Amino acid sequence: MSDATLSPPASPEKPQQSQSGSPNNGVSFITVVIVSFIISGFSCFTTYQFMQTHPPQLVATVNASKLVDANARRVLKPGITAEEAAKAGDVFVKKLDSILHEYSAAGMLVVNSNLVINKVPQIDITEQVLRQLDESNEQPSATDGQ
Repeated sequence: MSDATLSPPASPEKPQQSQSGSPNNGVSFITVVIVSFIISGFSCFTTYQFMQTHPPQLVATVNASKLVDANARRVLKPGITAEEAAKAGDVFVKKLDSILHEYSAAGMLVVNSNLVINKVPQIDITEQVLRQLDESNEQPSATDGQ
């Protein structure tokens, strides 16, 4: 065998601590605060710049169930045939589509109010759309005489 003797492993050195009891190689609280202020400032600046170049989207809600119910009450009279009801439904859909297209062309996003979690009455345009539908029903269209 060999003459080498095995010595016990050296004990791991403990990190040196400063007088205050915190490690010398750690990140100070001041550094963390300064970095967080820099990131926060950058975030605020970019948000401000983004809002100037991309204005917020205007959102409006409409109660589609209420529109359909109002149309059904107007159209469904005693003695109406299935073909007449289907034709009236097609006319209603076309008129509603043209009215909602006006809002889309103006840059508004129109959402069914039944799908919205928090309903805000100020952005509900259901009554306006009902008035526009009633006005368009009073005016005879070119397809009604055919």
